[in-house]
Amino acid sequence: MQISVTSRHMDVSTALEERANSVIQDMLEKYFGHGLSADVVFSKGAGGFHCMITVHVHRNLELQASDEQGDAHAALDQAAEKLAKRLRRYKRKLNDHRGLAEQAGARAARTMVVEAPVDDAEEDSSSDAEDAGQFATIVAEKQTDIQKLTISQAVARLDLSGLNALLFESDGRVNLVYRRNDGNIGWIDPGQ
Repeated sequence: MQISVTSRHMDVSTALEERANSVIQDMLEKYFGHGLSADVVFSKGAGGFHCMITVHVHRNLELQASDEQGDAHAALDQAAEKLAKRLRRYKRKLNDHRGLAEQAGARAARTMVVEAPVDDAEEDSSSDAEDAGQFATIVAEKQTDIQKLTISQAVARLDLSGLNALLFESDGRVNLVYRRNDGNIGWIDPGQ
């Protein structure tokens, strides 16, 4: 676990840095037993000391909390309390979702990143069949699992992970939830 303590417009004492390391380490061990990395940033503003904590719990999940107080230690405590509350909620949601995933198992699916080719040459009057065959190039491909979730669980996981779209299985069918351009969540159900 890598914990980085930095500051903006102020100096962080070794006591404050050690305390921040200890608080974050204890919090992550309590809820997850591990974490990828954490960043603690202290800054001084007009209202006092500002502390922002960012924890990378999983590869695609980042949780953040911040607070501003008259004392840097108090700001750290308040931000850590807010983050602990978020970690506790996330842990509870994970436990609820794991039961379904373990019960039903997970399907394997392929993920592909597709990019349209860039053609700088002059466009000639080639046949439509040739153009259709050269539409896209596969750039990357990886294996991923499709978990069995309810709609609300899928939306919660989409919000927590920060992804734009999430495939999941519900009632034996593969569904998709995605973040729309207007900020709302869309759901695609293939039907019967």
